[in-house]
Amino acid sequence: MLNQTILKVLHDAGQYFHTYSGSTFVVLLDQVSKAQTSSIAKDIALLCALNIKIILIAPSHPIGQPFVIRSDEELEQLLVKTQVTQRKAEVLLNQAFYQYQINSAIVSSSAVTTKPYGIHNGIDYGYFGKARNIKKELLNHILESASCLIIPTFGFAPTGETFIMDGLEMAEKIASSLQCQKLMILTEHDKLPREMNATQAKVLSQDDNLPIHIRSLIKNSIPAIEHGVERIHLLNKATEGELIIELLTRDGIGSMITNEPYDEIKPAELTDIQALKALMQPLEDDGTLKKRSIQELEKDIHNFYLMFRDNSLIGAVAYYPYPEEKTAELASLIVHPDYRKGKKANQLMQFVEHKAHENGFDSIFLLTTQTAHWFMGNGFKEAKISDLPKDKLAVYDYTRNSKVFFKHIV
Repeated sequence: MLNQTILKVLHDAGQYFHTYSGSTFVVLLDQVSKAQTSSIAKDIALLCALNIKIILIAPSHPIGQPFVIRSDEELEQLLVKTQVTQRKAEVLLNQAFYQYQINSAIVSSSAVTTKPYGIHNGIDYGYFGKARNIKKELLNHILESASCLIIPTFGFAPTGETFIMDGLEMAEKIASSLQCQKLMILTEHDKLPREMNATQAKVLSQDDNLPIHIRSLIKNSIPAIEHGVERIHLLNKATEGELIIELLTRDGIGSMITNEPYDEIKPAELTDIQALKALMQPLEDDGTLKKRSIQELEKDIHNFYLMFRDNSLIGAVAYYPYPEEKTAELASLIVHPDYRKGKKANQLMQFVEHKAHENGFDSIFLLTTQTAHWFMGNGFKEAKISDLPKDKLAVYDYTRNSKVFFKHIV
């Protein structure tokens, strides 16, 4: 049983190896302990072994908020503390790289020219600074040969002055400038939504029920999405293996901000039938879907869930529960042709999975004649017709010769 579990995890993770290979991720550590850094270093080494480039930012001070640095002495102390924190992370990374026999270099380089944060509300922030310019060409050149690049949270102004920077601002600016696929922030949070787009995240950042630190973190990371970064992941630094679980499992474990517009999934109503029929018609005509009359749709409309964008129907899926067998059927999965590159089908499939999980079911199943490979790529395994629930088996249409696929729900 243990071997089967391990194999399943590896098989599920395998689909991401090719997807992420050659990608660049920015990883920001929010005041993690030595033990946490050691665990994270192992995760980073594994990602680098999969040909993922990592830009690591490990500030010694809290992220997301400016703070006053009045004197040269304070600045000197912070610079030493920052360099010590960075050095400890580098040592742990080197140990992890040795363990995974990774020969590629770990490089440290300043990447930002800075300017003073200035005076705000009458407060002079002194040697606290903000980004003036990201050395994009230098970073890209370094990443051509290095697997991991560590960037300190200080920079130099053209005048020669040194300024400490907010690690979150630095991470956002670098991820945006290099158009990195992901910005991953290991911090401390609880009960954030699994997925939200930038608009939803902005609303959440104003929720007084959240700690100020988390609201600030969400608010100040959103510009990365607006500037082209595909995903921001907010992860719990206390969870061992959080980076790997988030990236290499289908459902992840953290909270994700995406660049996708908001798509609403809601139960179908009788007034939706004409639009649903129009969406289904091309797939009925080419034999992908079984033909249904308007009357049949009216009878089954309570089983359908529809995806809308700006009040326009762009996708649909049907959900038929079989409580006695603790399973449910996923049927009539449809996405409008204009949206088929946006992973809408995956969202509808995951909606059915979550609904089945909420119902206490162990699996979901489907019948298909033309899309078997897509479902196999999303965790379904072919089964026998006789494996169908007895009520479904009684109405199975042998003339369509549909293949049966099941997926176990964890």
